[in-house]
Amino acid sequence: MLVEFGKFTGLHWNDTFSMEPFVCEALRNYMNPAPAAQEQAVAPSESGYQWKEVFLPEGTRLRASFDRKQYFAEVAGAEIKYGEHAISPSCFANLFGSGNRNAWIAVWLRLPGSTEWLLADV
Repeated sequence: MLVEFGKFTGLHWNDTFSMEPFVCEALRNYMNPAPAAQEQAVAPSESGYQWKEVFLPEGTRLRASFDRKQYFAEVAGAEIKYGEHAISPSCFANLFGSGNRNAWIAVWLRLPGSTEWLLADV
């Protein structure tokens, strides 16, 4: 056990003076373990927007751009909200510009809890 502990600390197993603080700390931690962190169980919401065969859970962010300017919407409840307006993915993709953009290739999605943006078509 001392040999393994020596490898763990980087100290030689028979150098008891150097190992003493580590041994004492290990024993204290064993006798008085830190209280387990209580995680708050967050039930995932079942709300979201059904976009053909893709379900966008509540909190999903949508991003599109036109003329190098980005604009954003978010799934709230069972709707996609752009400001105060509930809109469809197609409407969101065509808020600016010519009005004939395919939402599957114009809209990017960031799902709740993710940091990555995915093209809707993916």
